[in-house]
Formats: sequence, C-alpha cells, structure tokens
Amino acid sequence: MPALRVATILPVPFLSWEHNASYHMCLAHLMHVPEYGQFFLNQAQNGRFVLMDNGVVETGQPLPFEELLCIARAFNVTQMTLPDKIRDSVATLHLHRRALDETKGRHPSFMAIPQGKTLGEWVDCAKTMVEWADEWDIRAIGVTKFLEGMVTQRSEAILKAGLLESGLDIHLLGTLANDPREIYRSHKACGCRLRGTDSGMASIWTQKGLVVGHAPRPKVEMNFMLNGLVPESFDETLLRENVVRWKRAVSEGRYDG
Repeated sequence: MPALRVATILPVPFLSWEHNASYHMCLAHLMHVPEYGQFFLNQAQNGRFVLMDNGVVETGQPLPFEELLCIARAFNVTQMTLPDKIRDSVATLHLHRRALDETKGRHPSFMAIPQGKTLGEWVDCAKTMVEWADEWDIRAIGVTKFLEGMVTQRSEAILKAGLLESGLDIHLLGTLANDPREIYRSHKACGCRLRGTDSGMASIWTQKGLVVGHAPRPKVEMNFMLNGLVPESFDETLLRENVVRWKRAVSEGRYDG
C-alpha cells in the first residue's frame, strides 16, 4: 500500500539520524535551541516537509498564535498546527478562529486540530473546520491521539467525520494508546489516503531501557537533551532498534522483522 510519511522525533544529539528523511515534525517551543532550530531550518531549505507543532502536548498550553507564526516564518517551516486545547472543542474553535481571521492567505499553510470530550463533539468540530478550510487556507487536519477511549483506531473518527472527502491532507498526531500498529490499521482502513504521522516513542522507551512493543509506555517525559549531552544510561544501540521497531509498526503493522 502507499507509504505513510513518518516523522521520528529524536533528541538533539540524534537529529542527524533523520537527515535524509523527507518528512519532519518540530516543536515550536524548542526552536530557540540553536542546534534544534538550525537542523529544521536546513531541512526546510533543502525542500523537506517540516511540520511545526504548537507544543500543547508537551507544555500544557500552546504558544500565542502570533509567536507561533513568527517562529514558523523565521524557520521557513512548511506547515504549522494552529493553537488548540486538548479535548475542548469550543476553546479550540475559538483559538482557530481568532488566529485565522487575521492571517488568511499568508505563509505557512495551516493544520487544524479537531478536539472534543466525546466522539460526537470531535466529529462536529472536524466538520466545522472542513467548512472553514477554503476561507482560512486550512490545508490539513491533524487527528489527535486523545481520541483514546472514544475509538479503537482513528480511522473510525476520520470516516465518521467524512474527512477523506474533504480534499485535505490528514496527519495522525502521535500514537493512540501508545500502539503504532493502530497507525498502520488506520491508514489501511482509510484506503491508504493519510499523509503522515509522528512520534517520539522510540526515544521515550529508550530512556528507561525498554524495547518498543515489549513494554507499556514508561512514566517519563521525553528528554530532548537540549544541552547536547547524552546521559551515560542512554543506550544508543537500543535507540536505533526502537526507531526501526516504531517505523516497522507504522509501515507493516508489526514490530519484528
């Protein structure tokens, strides 16, 4: 089936591992770190697709829209996610509307992110965003991992909202239930029409010495190693294995070769 484009999120010392990748995800609140920002600027200048996330999952609050837009333009990213509030459709639509009313037709392109406390709320939010797409230059929909408990795989939400008929690109944000095989199943169920996905799970599992697919998510946030130093306990060989396992799960629906 047509391959899904995969953005593997890595700590700063290992960004070069994805130097030849054509699809990337960067986090807006880290772009001020020289090595981090420069890597993604170089990728964008070399014609690679760079999606900039607003950082709400990592920080709890997205950066103000004008700040996000300034960063996106400074680093020439291809597309940026609009500010959203996890599981809150009303607040997310308000944030999107306030941002886009002032920026129609200006670089970069935008990804809207539906939210909701229930599947019904999420679907209604997604349909509203599709209605706004042409007016506000929305070019993609990001499907949140916070649909966990509402669906068994995100293709259910995508199909229910009619997103495949919208003509917009679709990106799966992170991994539902921390199982990247769900991404493979959703891509297949959507007729292989999803654009891409992202995750930092390979690094997160490695931080605790765990193998992706052999253990549940460890209770630790991703260490981006912004000082450029790799902890002695961090196993680079294991990271390489986990990157392979994450990518295989997405592309083949299984962890092992």
